[in-house]
Amino acid sequence: MKTVGVAVLCAVFLSGCAFKLHRIEKNPMLYESPQEFSERSGLLKQGMSETELFAVMKVERGKTAELTQLDANDIVSYVRGCIQPLAPAVVANEISAECALYNGWALPYASIQPSASFGLTLPEIFELIVTTEGYDLKLIAVFRDGKLWKPFVSGRAVIGNTETYYIWDIFSGIVKGAVPQGAKEAIKAF
Repeated sequence: MKTVGVAVLCAVFLSGCAFKLHRIEKNPMLYESPQEFSERSGLLKQGMSETELFAVMKVERGKTAELTQLDANDIVSYVRGCIQPLAPAVVANEISAECALYNGWALPYASIQPSASFGLTLPEIFELIVTTEGYDLKLIAVFRDGKLWKPFVSGRAVIGNTETYYIWDIFSGIVKGAVPQGAKEAIKAF
């Protein structure tokens, strides 16, 4: 009975509490907004050189923090549509040889601000509400023989996501060692 009383007391104490979680940012100073990122990505044309692409995207190789070169598995997935081809070894070797002609770069652009709060009313005080706002975009540029083969833009320009976790599920998850990711971040911040 004491356990229930302590849980209710904690829930009442925490009701209405709201707190910000760690902001995730990738290349925040490159562009004014997600719209600028999308507009610049729209200017990319097949056949451009890496230098031309970097100029359009305002990227300096070696100075842009989050610019990464794609590895062989990434190249295969963008060129062929899968990481491990379901083919005999001979065909797999041909695919690997073909993909060796390609290289590529990944340029993320993101600003994600998660926040968490507990409910305000009696049934809701047992809920942890995690809200995520911002944007999360990524440009993938694949080159063949030094020329842009295909640019891919993925992600969302506007993120507005709300997830609800129930306190008893979180506590039972802690006991079992499995807590949902958003709830885990909220617990760490608290």
